[in-house]
Amino acid sequence: MTKQAKILVSLACIILVAVIIQLSFFLYSQHQVKNIHHQEAYAQGVTQQIDQYYFDKETGFIIEDMNEEDLVNIRSHLNDLEESEALGPKQIQAYNDLHRRYFARDEVNAMYVEPVITGGHVNSNVPYVENIDYYTLLETVDPYRFQETEDYFQETINLLIDDALTQTLNYETAITTLNNLKFIPVTDGYFEVIARGVKEAEEAYALVYNQTLLTKLNDAFQSYARELIEEINTSNIDVANHQELQSAMEISPYLKRLFVGE
Repeated sequence: MTKQAKILVSLACIILVAVIIQLSFFLYSQHQVKNIHHQEAYAQGVTQQIDQYYFDKETGFIIEDMNEEDLVNIRSHLNDLEESEALGPKQIQAYNDLHRRYFARDEVNAMYVEPVITGGHVNSNVPYVENIDYYTLLETVDPYRFQETEDYFQETINLLIDDALTQTLNYETAITTLNNLKFIPVTDGYFEVIARGVKEAEEAYALVYNQTLLTKLNDAFQSYARELIEEINTSNIDVANHQELQSAMEISPYLKRLFVGE
């Protein structure tokens, strides 16, 4: 082979190698593009999956039969995206929002004997559970309030939490006041103190309307009334002509109804 032929063969080999390298880069880049498109499609699919758990995206309510297993399933998809470095803030925010809504609804529904939020519907006049307690609600339910509401679901959650806290706090006030009144002597010099205490319990009572709390409050008032009447009868107090007791009845409408029937 001549020197010139050897040079041509060497050039051909170099060109062939260059073409192979370029082709390899091209095929690799195509593969990368396909991977990126696949990851983007997967990420979009996760977002759509999250959206499917909404009963109504505009109002923000989630479907009734959603459970914690669904959240675990979504979390596993997010882990897959994270491993492939395709997890974006959009998916994280969507998951966190759904997660918060689910547990907010779960905690609020747990305040009642049956769920008040079912799908996109809010039930009314549902009694609280028997052991509902103001201080427990502060620890378990109040943290799920939304600081800035964005839709009707969040407004509903806040309203139900605030309402439960208000009612249970007034219930606690009325019960505590009635219990404390039992330690006040039913005798001259104390009837005005008793009247003011009963009035405070009455005012707290007026702000409670859930049947569970009302039933217990009615029992507490009736119990206190029986004890009060018994002590007055035992002391042979002439209610109609007892000036101090008559003045006390002007302070407390409940006492007046109790002794006069008005």
